[in-house]
Amino acid sequence: MTDSLKVAEAFGRQHSHVMRDIRGLVKKLVKMQPAEEVSKFGFFLQKNELRDIRVRSFYSMTKNAFVLLAMGFEGDKALAVKLAYIHAFDRMAELIRSYETGQMVRYQQAVGQFEAGRREASGHGRGLNAWRHEKPQHLALLAELHPQLPLDFR
Repeated sequence: MTDSLKVAEAFGRQHSHVMRDIRGLVKKLVKMQPAEEVSKFGFFLQKNELRDIRVRSFYSMTKNAFVLLAMGFEGDKALAVKLAYIHAFDRMAELIRSYETGQMVRYQQAVGQFEAGRREASGHGRGLNAWRHEKPQHLALLAELHPQLPLDFR
């Protein structure tokens, strides 16, 4: 969580301008999204209870609200935030890809073991008897791994 005061300070902007930008963004969200969805973006108007500060109200905001707001800013600081966000997103996507690749390899290995066991079992009677005991384990492993595959591989 952060707030409009911190955002104004971090980006070198006047707080009144940040408040204006947030109000404009919320109005656009209300036009584009159902009301219950708008609240999920996380802009919360707060009253400032401290009498010695000239700011009467401010917005607290979630990470998603901050990203929506900051992506509309211009300037060097805004560009730095956008680049950091892009780099973080790329790192996350790579991590997901590496996980998915590992899951796909495990699934392909399990399918290969299943097929090898089935071929062995079909070759002779003793193999068929052994296969009766091995087959449920192979099927259980495949059933466990299949839901973990990324959508592209299903």
